[in-house]
Amino acid sequence: MSIPGRIRRQPGALARLRSRLRWRSPNAAGRYVARWPVDAFPRFSVLLGLFLAPLAGLGCTVDPWQDEPEIQFEETTNIGYRCSQGPGFSWTVRAWETGEQATAGCQQPIRFENLNGGYTYTFDITGYLGQDVCWRGTCTVRARSYGRTYADCSAQIQSYCGL
Repeated sequence: MSIPGRIRRQPGALARLRSRLRWRSPNAAGRYVARWPVDAFPRFSVLLGLFLAPLAGLGCTVDPWQDEPEIQFEETTNIGYRCSQGPGFSWTVRAWETGEQATAGCQQPIRFENLNGGYTYTFDITGYLGQDVCWRGTCTVRARSYGRTYADCSAQIQSYCGL
């Protein structure tokens, strides 16, 4: 029964939905308490968990090996040579402390992995055009505690071929 002259408010869509989702069950004192279906039906909560568990794996993943210290060299940063200047380019970087040596071609970075973070490493860099040594230099790079360090040894590398 409504009072004349007053507008009776109808419950909104959200309130109607909540009232349908709630489950009324008696508590220990015998009073009826509104509970959500997850509380009322344990099997429902298990099914809900099985459905949501794979969705949780769709988020951001972390590569556990990405945090290890590594040093990467790029030829355009260190030597300044671009592949469009001519064919036959290759370059070699050697780490004194580890004894490792790596050779790469054009637009191929050289990366040293499994290093100790916070340590300073010394590298010999040699660039070739065909059989001729056109760039040479030695520099030191300090590895970050974690992640990748991009080395810039351009100030220590001398050009011998006039490029």
